Amino acid sequence: HRIINEVNEQLVSEIKMTFDYFFRNEELDVEQSLINHVFLTGGGCRVLGLDGAMATALEIPIHIVNPFQRIEVSPKKFDMDYLLMQGHVYGVSAGLGMRNMSDGN
Repeated sequence: HRIINEVNEQLVSEIKMTFDYFFRNEELDVEQSLINHVFLTGGGCRVLGLDGAMATALEIPIHIVNPFQRIEVSPKKFDMDYLLMQGHVYGVSAGLGMRNMSDGN
C-alpha cells in the first residue's frame, strides 16, 4: 500500500501541475476554466486509491467510466458481473464499435 500510495501521489502531482499550467492560459474564458468532474477509464483507473487521491488533490468528484452503462447488453451473451467490474477497460473499443463506417479515420 505504501508504494502504491507513493506512485499515486506522484501521478496526481503531475496531473495537478498539468491542470494548473493549462488554466493559467490567459485566452480561456471563465466557463472554460471550470472543471466540475473528472472521468477515468482504462485499466489504470482501478489502481488502489488513485481516484481518492485525485479527488483530494483536485477537490472535485472523480468518476470511473463504465462504457456499457447505457448500452443494452444481453445477459445471455455476456457475463454482466464481469462487465460491471471490468467495463472501464473497454472504453476505446466500445466507442469505436459505436462509430459508423462513414465517420472517417
